[in-house]
Amino acid sequence: PGRLRWGLIGGLSLATALLVLYFVNPALFFPGAVDPATQYVALSKEQAALAYETHFKRIDLSGTLGGSAEDSLFLKAQNDYSKGNCQDALPALETVLADAQFERRPLALLLKGTCQLDRGNAAAALESLAAVPPAAAGLYQDAEWYRALALLKLERRDEAMSLLRTIADNTRHRRRADAQAVLNMGK
Repeated sequence: PGRLRWGLIGGLSLATALLVLYFVNPALFFPGAVDPATQYVALSKEQAALAYETHFKRIDLSGTLGGSAEDSLFLKAQNDYSKGNCQDALPALETVLADAQFERRPLALLLKGTCQLDRGNAAAALESLAAVPPAAAGLYQDAEWYRALALLKLERRDEAMSLLRTIADNTRHRRRADAQAVLNMGK
């Protein structure tokens, strides 16, 4: 009777835990049950513009490390960027990116893309942001987010929605909550 009682208690505890997990995230048990394509509705032209205006912010560089003497131009570009001075940051970024061996290339590409987006050149921003390599992990995730915003700015809403869904469906994406907020604007 003692083993039976503990077995029942253990079984009920396991069933309760599984039930709680099911209510928190049913996709864990039925991955195909939630179709990501139908989970969010498309944004209207006005909602896309509002999403861009609401969610575009330059990257905060306050916690990054400074550079050595050889990349002082990049450090200047970072300082200009941090001050909101993309007009001066862009030429410096172009210069450092001309060196194919520049070791901080992913960050420079991300800064260049967000500066271009900030200055209203969403088409050029898409090109710069697409060049950020996936191996740059967090920077790549930021680049995906800004690519989605650039697509919204260019009124390429279907492509933007697809990319936003990809971001929102990735539980490890650092911009997941932002993407979900934009996608939920269409509801």
